[in-house]
Amino acid sequence: MKKCPVCQSGNHDTVKKCRYCGEWFDKQENVLNAEHSLKNNTTERINISSLKDIRKAAEQGDVCAQFNLGWMYRKGKGVPQDDSEAVKWYRKAAEQGDVCAQSNLGWMYDNAKGVSQDDSEAVNWYRKAAEQGLGSAQYNLGVMYEIGKGVSRDYSEAAKWYRKAAEQGDADAQLRLDKIKDK
Repeated sequence: MKKCPVCQSGNHDTVKKCRYCGEWFDKQENVLNAEHSLKNNTTERINISSLKDIRKAAEQGDVCAQFNLGWMYRKGKGVPQDDSEAVKWYRKAAEQGDVCAQSNLGWMYDNAKGVSQDDSEAVNWYRKAAEQGLGSAQYNLGVMYEIGKGVSRDYSEAAKWYRKAAEQGDADAQLRLDKIKDK
């Protein structure tokens, strides 16, 4: 059995590997739930020894740190809640291709959190994440097409994105797909 680089054992109950950056982290030490949801919608745990360390990494361009700092500002976890700062850090990560940051940035534009509401910008970011296979972004893009928000109403395009999300187990996407199938 392969030994874990953190606990030096084969028992992985005490550690968590970030599926995004590949790092191993001890679950018992300074663990921040970053809700770094990936294609399988798992919640990842990222080790953060201090806010200073994550900010430094984010400022140096670390995409995982940028996403996590954005999430921290959005949720007010370890820092004062500040949607404008969340947008700033989500954008930095999104521009580097981080699928979760792209989807979250789309949601921020969709819901006027830290930015003025801009439906076409929301669609732009949802699409980037949806095209990379993120189910929640596929669902959100489907909604935008279904109701004609930021794009022309297009039930066929909505169904396409709902189907992709439903194939990943999104029950809400399946319900909406059933709802629009005759339109």
